[in-house]
Amino acid sequence: PAHTAVVVAILRVVASRAGNEGVQRVEAGGSGGNEHRSGVGLARAGSRTLHTSILRRRSRTDHPSSPAARKVTPMRSLIVTEFMSLDGVVESPGDGDHPHAGWTFKDVDFVPEAYELKGWEQTEASAMMMGRVSYQAFAPVWPSMAEFAEYNSMPKYVVSTTLAETDPGWTPTTILRSMDEVAALKQTEGGSILVHGSATLAQSLLAAGLVDRYHLLVFPLILGSGKRLFAEAGDFAKLELCEQESYDNGIIKAIYDVVR
Repeated sequence: PAHTAVVVAILRVVASRAGNEGVQRVEAGGSGGNEHRSGVGLARAGSRTLHTSILRRRSRTDHPSSPAARKVTPMRSLIVTEFMSLDGVVESPGDGDHPHAGWTFKDVDFVPEAYELKGWEQTEASAMMMGRVSYQAFAPVWPSMAEFAEYNSMPKYVVSTTLAETDPGWTPTTILRSMDEVAALKQTEGGSILVHGSATLAQSLLAAGLVDRYHLLVFPLILGSGKRLFAEAGDFAKLELCEQESYDNGIIKAIYDVVR
């Protein structure tokens, strides 16, 4: 699946850097030069100088996707998380049919601290949501992967009008047939809901006014073509930049809240 190879490698690095209390932020100027290699070819992972620009500095418990942040949210937050090129393409970050498939690790040096957000997401989300295509790609693979233990155990929701049934090996999974059902889910008790990949679903959720936040890792690449996160004829939306960090390999982490 497009996200699987990349995220697995990222989580392995994150896990190797984590203590008993979870992922620890790497301070600027850490040691460099170590090589990390995984089965998907992520390489040249050194700890480099981290360039940070955080608009509103938060403590660990005040991170936008943290449990403390969720407690004050009147309804469950729906967060879209994406690897994205500078021109907005989210297609084939790990593999796939795109001419530049694998662009997240083939064309950009791997800096572990750029991906700490992925460790936070898995440990702090309470549910996962995806479209049919992403679900059918993930379901045969993720259940057997220890790197996705939290995702595998949490409730999963597939938004589809055509999916007949869920994979019995990836439970608990529920099919939602409409945006109204997604809206109803957001009104229930629980923590944040994370949307992985699923660009078509992400566009529909934004159009329905259901997206609360974007977690974007923007890569310094122009792919020129491919599925984009935001529809060309989409509706207007105003975003508030809550947090940003830039890294030596050119990746920019940008966290946006959707302004109502």
